[in-house]
Amino acid sequence: MIGVDGNAYSVPWRLIGENVRVVIAGDQLHISHAGREVAVHQRRTGRFQRVVDPLRFDDVVGFGPRVPAQIAPVCDTVAPPELLRPLLEYERLVGGRW
Repeated sequence: MIGVDGNAYSVPWRLIGENVRVVIAGDQLHISHAGREVAVHQRRTGRFQRVVDPLRFDDVVGFGPRVPAQIAPVCDTVAPPELLRPLLEYERLVGGRW
C-alpha cells in the first residue's frame, strides 16, 4: 500500500520496499515502478480510506476468496511430496542450522 493525501492505495505486493512514482491526473492515480505502470486507482476524496485491488495480491499465500466451512472439501490425504522435504534441505539452502 502507498499513502496519498491520507488515503491508502494498493500496489503489487512484490514492490514492498521499492520506490514508486505516483502521478495524479484528474481523478486518477497512476503508479509506476522502473518506468512501467503497475497500478491505476480512482482518487478518493476524504481521508483514511483504503483502495484495494485484489489483483495486486496474486500469488500471496492466504489471500483470496475464502471457502465457507460448510462447503469446504474434506481432505484426509497426505500433503503433496513437494511439501514433504526434510528440514535439513532448508538448512542447507540458508547456509546453516536454525
